Amino acid sequence: MANGAEASRLAVLRDLEILDSPPEEEFDELVRLASYVCKTPISLLTLVDEHRQWFKAQVGLEVSETPREWSFCAHAIEQPEDLFVVPDAAMDARFKDNPLVVGDPNMRFYAGIPLTVSGGRAVGTVCVIDTVQRDLDDEQVAALRLIAQEVEQKIERRARLKRSAIAARDAERKLQESERRFSLLVQSVSDHAIFLLDAQGRIASWNTGAERIFGYSEEEVLGQHFALFYPDDAKRVGKPAEETRLAADAGVFEEEGIRVRKDGSPFWVTTVISAIQDEQGSIQGFAKVTRDITERKDAEERLQAAFKEVIARLSAAAEFRDEDTGRHIERVGRYSELIAQRIGLPEERCDLLRLAAPLHDVGKIGVPDAILLKPGKLDAQEFETMMSHTEIGHRLLTGSSAEMLKLAATIALTHHERWDGAGYPRGLSDHAIPIEGRIVAVADVFDALTSKRPYKSAMPIPEALAILKSSRGSHFEPEALDAFLDLSEEMGAIRRDLR
Repeated sequence: MANGAEASRLAVLRDLEILDSPPEEEFDELVRLASYVCKTPISLLTLVDEHRQWFKAQVGLEVSETPREWSFCAHAIEQPEDLFVVPDAAMDARFKDNPLVVGDPNMRFYAGIPLTVSGGRAVGTVCVIDTVQRDLDDEQVAALRLIAQEVEQKIERRARLKRSAIAARDAERKLQESERRFSLLVQSVSDHAIFLLDAQGRIASWNTGAERIFGYSEEEVLGQHFALFYPDDAKRVGKPAEETRLAADAGVFEEEGIRVRKDGSPFWVTTVISAIQDEQGSIQGFAKVTRDITERKDAEERLQAAFKEVIARLSAAAEFRDEDTGRHIERVGRYSELIAQRIGLPEERCDLLRLAAPLHDVGKIGVPDAILLKPGKLDAQEFETMMSHTEIGHRLLTGSSAEMLKLAATIALTHHERWDGAGYPRGLSDHAIPIEGRIVAVADVFDALTSKRPYKSAMPIPEALAILKSSRGSHFEPEALDAFLDLSEEMGAIRRDLR
């Protein structure tokens, strides 16, 4: 490039007043869109000055600039009318020794569209990069060109706005043009529902992915409020309006939730709502992207069910050495859940307790059969060994990142502690004992008293309740015991159902 032409290009770049400016969401969105459409891990909006290439927006690259001599984009801007493609940089003599190729990020593929402004001066590129040899198909190239055109317009509009105020009518016209271009670009996306809403939440555009996912044609939904896709209970509590309010406040709102297809069937989605603002910050509408994640949720539920089954079988591993097998652990879980609900613990915690409580005696795996199944009274040394099952269970369950196993470890360690401090293994008392340990203590003792063991017969329920009442404030926390006693009929029904 001739010195005079390069000097002119650099002058145009400086006049744009964009170098080293803060990130701007409108450019970030377009770069993310380029990465999505072209299916590449890296996408950049680059500006090339005399010494460096600087990134106004980026996906997949942490640095903000690199030396110009490393720049693929410096080559791209030398042919401003063409797409510049390097299918395999490692085999290209110009780039095979480039630090960006032989080192991080290990570039192999590059495709860049020059950004031309102010009479055809190329100031940078919109480019996509991959770490494997590849190419773009015709649709991806066309989409990349549209994105580059949009970036060019936004750069020039940004410069104009810095130099003079823009009339509200012109701003509205440009917004509509942007929406039109966005609509053209997303129509080819079939695995995401992408549509625009006006400021009141009415549907203004509808792509083929939205038609495939929700089952409605464009003619059926245009002008309707997007609450159309929400379950009745979500509509009653004003969830659609709340989501757009949050998007307007924060700029973007994301969630996973349930939506309803045209045929009435519910399905899981992940949704992103982005607020569209004019130059004065007023909300003009929203862009909404929805993806059907029902298959993923179904897989997660199957995995969760398998996880629960593994836990149940692990719980039963200890109990199967006793005569009462797995019914004891199931009953203790049910009793504990009801007590927790009566006390007023959050429903999620109650459900977690029902799953974790059955592991309270898993440490018995480490107790010899001769002691665990001894038909007579244990001597002092044997009882010491039996008490070790709390520590064994705690060590066995500690270290997991799963909340349920963390809770199970706490219960295994503390369910033999007593309210008065006379329990084991650590002699905790009062509220130093975790609430879940206090709850399971009641449930476990009641079930042990009313169950047959190698060393005793099952005690009638009224006698067992009398023993529990006599230990109120000594063995058992009063609140946990009172909650259990208030539910004695329900507990008895569980006992009868799970014999």
